[in-house]
Amino acid sequence: MPMVQFCVKGSVQGVGFRLFVQTSAAMSGLTGEVWNCRDGTVRGVASGDGIDEFIEVLWKGPGRVDAVTHEVAPERQYPGFSIVADR
Repeated sequence: MPMVQFCVKGSVQGVGFRLFVQTSAAMSGLTGEVWNCRDGTVRGVASGDGIDEFIEVLWKGPGRVDAVTHEVAPERQYPGFSIVADR
């Protein structure tokens, strides 16, 4: 299954964005994790079918999304989709 790393820039911390990502990913059957970064971005990894649709959904999250970038990531197994500690 394809795996991507994603980064969301804008006013996306403190607005429930990670919960939005977790819920959206779980509803799409994706696995992975999401976290806040010190630079104000929200980043994560996601794996499964429907990655392209998931990346599009990130534009619709709470707060103000200025940019969404993604790239292929090394495969790794995740049991579900989790919110993890800030990095």
